[in-house]
Amino acid sequence: MTKKSYWPVYQSLNTIGDKWSLIIIRDIIYHRKRHFNDFLSSKEKIAKSTHSNRLKKLMENGIIMKVPDASHKQKNKYVLTLKGIELVRAFIDDKKSFINISKKYLIEEAEKVFEENPELLIQH
Repeated sequence: MTKKSYWPVYQSLNTIGDKWSLIIIRDIIYHRKRHFNDFLSSKEKIAKSTHSNRLKKLMENGIIMKVPDASHKQKNKYVLTLKGIELVRAFIDDKKSFINISKKYLIEEAEKVFEENPELLIQH
């Protein structure tokens, strides 16, 4: 029996799984993309079916969540969960700009999500 690696980056890659998922996470953090069609405009040209599958996988793994968009009642937006933020931190080295962006994102996005959806604060 092969022993699994407990290296955080290895564990993170096992959870995320592929480049498309990393691109989605990057776009959420750096490019502030939130809606399904926003991700399709990435320069990597992800196919709709691939994109849909990766969003589903990231939600199943608790990395992102889909929440109603208060500014547009017919849309949902995708945001990182706290688990998603922690997962991203496994990739952080000493780049202060990334840390600052992540902190700002966490504070701003968490406030918005929980203000718009207070029921998410309830533990299941």
